[in-house]
Amino acid sequence: MEMKGLNVPRGGSEFIDALAAWIVKKGLEAKMTRDFVAKRRLKNAPANVLTQLAWSVAITRRSKIRRRSWYAKSKSAAVTDLFNRVSAGLPDIVMDEIKKQFPQS
Repeated sequence: MEMKGLNVPRGGSEFIDALAAWIVKKGLEAKMTRDFVAKRRLKNAPANVLTQLAWSVAITRRSKIRRRSWYAKSKSAAVTDLFNRVSAGLPDIVMDEIKKQFPQS
């Protein structure tokens, strides 16, 4: 389903109403209702089936949104590698600094 052009309010009943209107506008109501009834093994579609379909779209939209990585993968890998090198060499540096603090006998 193409949802890029779906501009709906942020939440509330206006959000569900806008999603229901979008379902009707796209002509998905019959197919989604048929699938809804078949999946739940109902004999007839409930009176509020369009609202339930809109809720299913809303929940699906919320759970399918993934955040993009904050940085390019190659650069992120380079930063991770640098961090690992620094953390691997850190114990040697700390040990040398601690040795300097104690008098040599």
